[in-house]
Order: sequence, then C-alpha cells, then structure tokens
Amino acid sequence: MAPLALVGFALLLGTLPCSGAATPTPSLPPPPANDSDASSTGGCQGSNRCQPGVLLPVWEPDDPSLGDKAARAVVYFVAMVYMFLGVSIIADRFMASIEVITSKEKEITITKANGETSVGTVRIWNETVSNLTLMALGSSAPEILLSVIEVCGHNFQAGELGPGTIVGSAAFNMFVVIAVCIYVIPAGESRKIKHLRVFFVTASWSIFAYVWLYLILAVFSPGVVQDDGASRIFFEPSLYHCLENCGSVLLSVTCQGGEGNSTFYVDYRTEDGSAKAGSDYEYSEGTLVFKPGETLKELRIGIIDDDIFEEDEHFFVRLLNLRVGDAQGMFEPDGGGRPKGRLVSPLLATVTILDDDHAGIFSFQDRLLHLEFGDDETMKTLQVKIVDDEEYEKKDNFFIELGQPQWLKRGISALLLNQGDGDRKLTAEEEEAQRIAEMGKPVLGENCRLEVIIEESYDFKNTVDKLIKKTNLALVIGTHSWREQFLEAITVSAGDEEEEEDGSREERLPSCFDYVMHFLTVFWKVLFACVPPTEYCHGWACFGVCILVIGLLTALIGDLASHFGCTVGLKDSVNAVVFVALGTSIPDTFASKVAALQDQCADASIGNVTGSNAVNVFLGLGVAWSVAAVYWAVQGRPFEVRTGTLAFSVTLF
Repeated sequence: MAPLALVGFALLLGTLPCSGAATPTPSLPPPPANDSDASSTGGCQGSNRCQPGVLLPVWEPDDPSLGDKAARAVVYFVAMVYMFLGVSIIADRFMASIEVITSKEKEITITKANGETSVGTVRIWNETVSNLTLMALGSSAPEILLSVIEVCGHNFQAGELGPGTIVGSAAFNMFVVIAVCIYVIPAGESRKIKHLRVFFVTASWSIFAYVWLYLILAVFSPGVVQDDGASRIFFEPSLYHCLENCGSVLLSVTCQGGEGNSTFYVDYRTEDGSAKAGSDYEYSEGTLVFKPGETLKELRIGIIDDDIFEEDEHFFVRLLNLRVGDAQGMFEPDGGGRPKGRLVSPLLATVTILDDDHAGIFSFQDRLLHLEFGDDETMKTLQVKIVDDEEYEKKDNFFIELGQPQWLKRGISALLLNQGDGDRKLTAEEEEAQRIAEMGKPVLGENCRLEVIIEESYDFKNTVDKLIKKTNLALVIGTHSWREQFLEAITVSAGDEEEEEDGSREERLPSCFDYVMHFLTVFWKVLFACVPPTEYCHGWACFGVCILVIGLLTALIGDLASHFGCTVGLKDSVNAVVFVALGTSIPDTFASKVAALQDQCADASIGNVTGSNAVNVFLGLGVAWSVAAVYWAVQGRPFEVRTGTLAFSVTLF
C-alpha cells in the first residue's frame, strides 16, 4: 500500500496550482526565462509551451489538439519505458565491469618472525568497501548522470527532474526494493543482517543525507549553493616509508583552494607509534608558514640508525592549530564569519621505518636428494611435496634431474676398477678385465631429466564452476571476446535453470515469455554487444564505455520525461518522483534481488539500498551542483536552487 499511496500523493501534488511553487524566494532574483521549471508547468503562468531538451527537440506543432496530445503522451511514455529497459541491460554490463575491477589481486611478500619470506595473493579492493561504494555507484549511475546532464544541459541552471528523481528513487528503494527482497526469499528461509554496525552507519548516513540537503538549501544558505572559499591544508601524501639508515624523511604539506591572499600558520608535532622518539626517530615540532601564493611546504624528521634488529616500526606527524595572519606575524581575530582556511583530512601522516639490520637468510641454491639402491632393488619412489594454493587455473612446472650414479659395490669388480689408480702399468689381461668391469658400472639412461607439470585440481575447478553456475555469477567473470557477446545477444536464454534434489541443474527450453522478452530486448542486446568485453584492460574499457552509454540514455530519458510531463500537464518534480524514479531504480531492484536470493545474509541487499540512497545525494546532487557552483563562481554569481518543493520531497522520503 505504501507505493500506491506514494504515487497517489505525488499525482495529487501535480494537480495543485503551481503559482506558489513558481514564486521565487524573496532573497533571490527571478529565474531566467529558459529555466526548466517554467518549461514544464503545463499551464502555469499562462503558458504551456514546451522547451527543447538536451538531445530531443520539441515535437511540432507546439499547440496540438487533445487527441494529438494523448497520442504524443503514449509515444513518450512507451519510449521512456523502452529506454528504461535499455538502461537495465547496460547497467548489468556496468556492474560486471565493476566486479571485474574489484576482483583484481596482487602478490605481496610476507616476512615471518623467523626471517622466512612467503608470497601471498590479496585482493586490492576491500570487500566491504567495494560493496558499499561501487555496487551502490553502479546501480545509482542512471540517477547520478541524469542529474549531471540536466544541470549541464540547461545552461547550468538547477532543474527539478534530477532532485525529484533522486528523492523518488530513495522512497522506491526503501519501500519497493526491500519489499521485493522480502518476497523473493524462499519459504522456510530467512536472511539476517550480519554486520549491524555497518548497517547502522549506512542507514544513518542515508537519512542524514536528505536532512542535510534540506538544511543547506533552506536554512544555512537559502536557495544558494556556494563554496565557503576557504583554503584547505593537509598532508599529501599521508603515507611515507624510509630505511633506517636514510638519515631523515621529508614530508609534504599542501595548501589548496581559497583566494590565495592570506598567510597561514599551522603547527606540527611528531607522535609515537610503535617507533619511539629518542631511540627510533628525533622528536620534532614547529610551525609551517604559508605566505600568499604558496601551496607547498616541506618538513624534515630525523631518523635514528642503530645496529639492533627490529621489526618495521612507524610513528605519526600531526597538523594542528591553524591560524590566519600576515607576513609580520600578526594574527587576525576570529570574526565568526566564513573561515579563510581550514585543516582537512589527512591531518595525520604515517611514517614507516624499514629495518636494515637483519642478519640475512642463508640457504642452499639447489636441494639434493640421495637415493640408495640395495641388492635386487630395481625401483625407488621419490616424493616431492606440492603446495596446494587453491588456484582456479594453474600451469606451473619444475624439473628433477638424476646426477651421476656412484657404485658402492665391493669385491673383485671394485678391485679391477681401482687398479688404474696407481702408477703401475696394467697388463693386457688386466686392461681387458678393467674394460669389462667398466661396462658393468651403473650409468644414466636416456630419461635422466623429468619435468613435473602442476595443474589445477579438476575436482576443485568443477566445484568452483558449480558454485558460479548456482549463484548466477556469470556477470562477475564477465565476457572474453566480442564474438561471445554477440552470440549471447542473439541467443534466446531460458532464464534460470531448475535445481534438482541432488543439487544438479536441469536445462530447460525457453518459454513463451522468454521469447517475448528476447525480441523486445534484442536491439539493446546487439547494440550493447559492441561494448568492450570485461577482460579487456581489466574491466576499465567496459567501465568507461558503459558510463558514456548510460549518460546518453539518461539524457534521452530526461528529455522524454520533460516532454511527457509537459504534454500531460505534470510538473517535473511530480514526473520525476512517479515515473522517472521507477525506471532508474530498476538496477537497484535487480541488484538487491539477486543479493537477497544468493547471499546467506541480508547485508548486501539492504546495504545496497541504504548505500544507493546516500550515493544519490552525495554524488547525484553533489557532482552536478558542484559543477554548476564552480561555473557560476567563475561568472561572479551564486548558483541558485529553488527550494519550493524540496521540503515536501524530503518529507515524502
């Protein structure tokens, strides 16, 4: 009932007179004539003339009859739904590229306490961070790009389609997506949140994002998005490594932004970590002075070298107590207005001291194994330990060589073989006997060098393949060639396979619904098969092309939504909350549904909802409004945003 109430309440808003909504904030000048708010009111202020979109022009003639309006509305609506279908397909490719990027691994060398080293493989991306950021970013890409394109395509003026879509998408995620996740869980099963602290953080920030959005536009600086103009001082970079015998380490402090005509004084001091002042490094404190126009300062910390073996240690350097003054050292009093400078993260630099006093690791270059054959013994078994590192695909090799055999036989043959060791010349009979004895010595055969090839465990590989097939992670592995993508595009898929009682899956023929959906989406499938496979450039090529395609589709969706609202008489804010938010939330719905079905806990499905809501505000509105604010700041004017329906939208969420 909640989604129906949401749609009904939003439609009721669209029928209200819009004179009040069109009234500008008293403290702001009236909006320009080409503002999107006036272009889609339908009948507000005595004008129902539609304005051209970013890509789509106005459908001529601009004053159609009632029947033509109905036909145009149907065309716009069907086209918008078809665009939503395309967005959902390309969003799957986009998510696949993100999964490939975040699954990249690197080898690291681990030094144990006894001095031994081992090479291990770790993932570059943290699993929790990648799920909360890139998964939410991938499913929220349509809303983010729609907001950016709307602002940039309308002369950097704020519209209502982007913010309305973001608020509507948040409500849709909270009500519908979570309801879908609950509905698809099989009977008798349940999903629980495993990491409650992560959920509390994401849920709190997703709610705070919308409250903060209202506060900055309606309370702190009504109707204006602006930069505080303060210079930002921080360490860049914040992580440093040095050898124990380096003598000193040099740290860099950066001052960015601001007007550049103030003098800043910032203190610094060292703090102990595992490294201690006086024994591992020299304690240091002082003041850095940034004069007008200076953007970089360096400070040097002394490192103490000793001959005692220690593990790698670290200490910290902190920035604190920022003051604004002049070149003569006179500090300006704090007037309570906008600050001219501020300390921002990272305020703390970490310096790691790498020990150089290790005595070294001694080992033989080659390992030798002696095999001794006794009497009547014709075979020996050689055992070589193979380390199982559980790699999916493996193709390694090494060699085993047999050295020259040594004969330990005693008796007449041994005496004959040793006769030539002295200076006495052998007789002809002795030379013949020695020659015959030499023929009986052990010698190497033809195959004295053995190559051992280590391949993956087929049982392990089959298990992984079954798990991938069962959990529907084909998109994570991605595609390897354009040929594979085009074959998948023109092939009718039978959807999910039915699982038998023994755990195997039975392939079935495509149903009538599968054929209908294939013919509806075959255009998008073939078109998006031109996107580079995820194997190319470790997924970055697919990532970049998908961003461009989603941006193009969202620009078309924005134009279609504006023209549809203008044709039927809906304001952009209502159109965005009801229709556009529904379409752009399709990737969120499918991502959370798959996570709810396949995962053993509810962290990914619920985290995608809360993470997407926060990403929508902080990136969807933050990026678009930041670009517009910078543009108008260069022009010497503030970036104005109407707050007429913002309070209602936040309350609706």
